Amino acid sequence: MKLLELVDKYLENPYEIHTKLDKGYHYPSNASCAIKNEYGEEVIVGRCLRDSYWKHRNIKPTNPMKARGERICAYGKAVERFEIEQYKQIGIWRDNNVKFINPDYKISGEADCIIFDEDTKNLRGVEIKSGYDYKFRSEVLGTSTKPGRPKFDHMLQTMLYIDYFKIPFSIVYIDRGNAARGEYLITLNDDGTPSIDGKKLSNGLSVPRCLARFKELEGHLQDGTLPRRDFQLKYSRSKIASLNDSRRLRKKQAEEFDKNNDLDIGDYQCSYCDYKDYCWKENGEK
Repeated sequence: MKLLELVDKYLENPYEIHTKLDKGYHYPSNASCAIKNEYGEEVIVGRCLRDSYWKHRNIKPTNPMKARGERICAYGKAVERFEIEQYKQIGIWRDNNVKFINPDYKISGEADCIIFDEDTKNLRGVEIKSGYDYKFRSEVLGTSTKPGRPKFDHMLQTMLYIDYFKIPFSIVYIDRGNAARGEYLITLNDDGTPSIDGKKLSNGLSVPRCLARFKELEGHLQDGTLPRRDFQLKYSRSKIASLNDSRRLRKKQAEEFDKNNDLDIGDYQCSYCDYKDYCWKENGEK
């Protein structure tokens, strides 16, 4: 690869290069995987295949992000820029917003930051995420009695970066409300499973299983078949009963279910989906 020739080609026709690289590629933020949760149930974590299918088909969203969502994303980027600026001031910054293309897996992405780890004398990647509510603080950052853990969709994204760059990555979390913070060091094992701070995760989360989901999506795109829904806008009564029996409902939810034998709850992924109406109304119960 001749660098001067590559840059000259980009300067003469950047549109052609980006179109060639991005067409048909998957983004790490759209990754997903089937895992076993703590209750022994197989669940999907990450992005719904149906959502990704419509994005690849350039279907116009029926539920685009509102102003509040746009602000939340912008504030998250501001947190990212602040943290990266501190790495620069400290002297460990090496690069940020590092774009990459993995043609073997048809993945195109951008890592937040690369730093120099002064302890190991090697490079390390950094993904910077933010949140702001009680659920985020208790489940991700953790409490004095229960340790937190990174979100699985963030894990999947980061695992694909590690697989490409061949360096460990830290996921840094910042609470936008009170500046509480935490971080997790993510590495990959030989079988593609992740370790969090040196502890191997054995719930099914892995790079090969993630890539298998991308392959499944590609099959649907090639033959034009709509993928199944990975999440539910409203749970069935039997699902809610299972949640109630395993004490996964909040107190008020459990009381309402006991009273009415029904509850209007479902997966948050559907509630915030760009295609919620297209999926659940215009396409009925497909």
